[in-house]
Amino acid sequence: MSASPYGIGATDYQKGIDFDRMRAERLGRARAALKRHNIPAAILVRHENIRYTLAVRGHAFAPQLSYALVFAEHDPILYDLGDQLAHQKLYCPWIRPENLRFSYSWLDSIGGREAAQAEARKFADAIVADLGNMA
Repeated sequence: MSASPYGIGATDYQKGIDFDRMRAERLGRARAALKRHNIPAAILVRHENIRYTLAVRGHAFAPQLSYALVFAEHDPILYDLGDQLAHQKLYCPWIRPENLRFSYSWLDSIGGREAAQAEARKFADAIVADLGNMA
């Protein structure tokens, strides 16, 4: 018999899954790996890595739309598309609101070469600025 005979849904009469603990442990493992390898920060671009480390939904259909900076010694920063960013603020209180940022994506140059270059520059400038703020 399973340890959860009433199903996997959250209830007020059973302990169930401790999601706060799970989120803290996952982020803790990522931070420990960074420290172990003497890496102060990592950028996550795949939605699976963002989901595991920060416990937020990413864009599986277009992974360029969200990305995150994870630091060995600081709180993570999540970059996301406008409408999804509003959802992250509303539904993910474990990410500090001041650490939610608008993402930049050139979507495989769909807007042309010049637009892709301009958007890539905004992406790089935002990452460099946030890395500099954590130094």
